[in-house]
Amino acid sequence: MLAKARGLAVWVVMALLFAVVSSAHARPLVIQLKWLHQFQSAGLYAALEKGYFADEGLDVVLRERDPSRNMVTEVLDGAADYGVADSILLMHYASGAPVVLVAAFLQHSAGAIMTMGNSGLVAPADLVGRRVAFYDNDSDGIDVLAMLASQKVLDQGLVRVPWAERMERLASGQIDGVAIYLTNEPFIMAERGHKVNLITPRHFGIDLYGDMLFTSQAEALANPQRVEAMRRAVVRGWHYALDHKEEIVDLILQKYNTQNKSRDALLNEARA
Repeated sequence: MLAKARGLAVWVVMALLFAVVSSAHARPLVIQLKWLHQFQSAGLYAALEKGYFADEGLDVVLRERDPSRNMVTEVLDGAADYGVADSILLMHYASGAPVVLVAAFLQHSAGAIMTMGNSGLVAPADLVGRRVAFYDNDSDGIDVLAMLASQKVLDQGLVRVPWAERMERLASGQIDGVAIYLTNEPFIMAERGHKVNLITPRHFGIDLYGDMLFTSQAEALANPQRVEAMRRAVVRGWHYALDHKEEIVDLILQKYNTQNKSRDALLNEARA
């Protein structure tokens, strides 16, 4: 009788543990985007809307970025299950953070510094002592920081100013440069009739990966098959998005255009 009771107790405990694990897996998986909604995340939109996540048995939610928050720590702290970040992941990994790279999508970073075309500021050395609007969060722009460090600009000093209203302040001469994404801000300035200079890390010996899908070591160890399924779905989504640019641009305009971008701007981003 005692043996039966013990057996029943063990069965109950196992059933409860299974229920807890099942309920944890039942919630949607959150992918933390690297930025606000735009073509930069096109492969993820395609994977969701075309059912590629569902084909892999994945229930996924895409979460738009809050620029004031670090998307890497969002994943490591459990606020998201997967995320998209650039080569800042290497810094986290080198410092011992349990990040795991799943796939790299942008083979080159799109980060750069933009100055006005008539400013004469065309190289990192020209920025010494200048006012540059940089990202509010150091989880962004690692390639630009690496370029400024390698060219001794950080040692010699530049004036780092807030990023808010950066385009207007650059055009009016209130600041001298701004950290940008090559697929976005240059097109905006061209639309406004401005000529600009682009100081690109690749031209100064810094060539890092751009957007990469990553997760935590805990997720990778506990659910390796799910990580692989996630990778398959997102890669499939990116192939579709790049083969059907106009369709995905229209999808963004209909469902994801929180920045109120024009169709031309999104198509420019898709081509870039």
